[in-house]
Amino acid sequence: MPRELRRIALGALVRADQTATTARFRAAPILESMESLQRQGLRKAAQLVGGREPLGEMLGADADALAAWMDGTQSVPPPVFRVLIDLLADAESVTEV
Repeated sequence: MPRELRRIALGALVRADQTATTARFRAAPILESMESLQRQGLRKAAQLVGGREPLGEMLGADADALAAWMDGTQSVPPPVFRVLIDLLADAESVTEV
């Protein structure tokens, strides 16, 4: 019986690992799209507010952090991304009026 339990346990571990691997592969394009969206939003916001320096001030970010977000070496933190989205939405609503 212990040999049978070991076989079942190993089978479950293999299936769990395969499921986790599949999930990572499925999530990769979504993460890449999100990071691309963040970079596009940062570029657009920088244009709207007059450059990187004013954008950094509005987002509460130093020049190094902003550069890392804009070149994609770091992801934009969720609280900063929310501020960015608000900034872009506000700019869009002003241009619609």
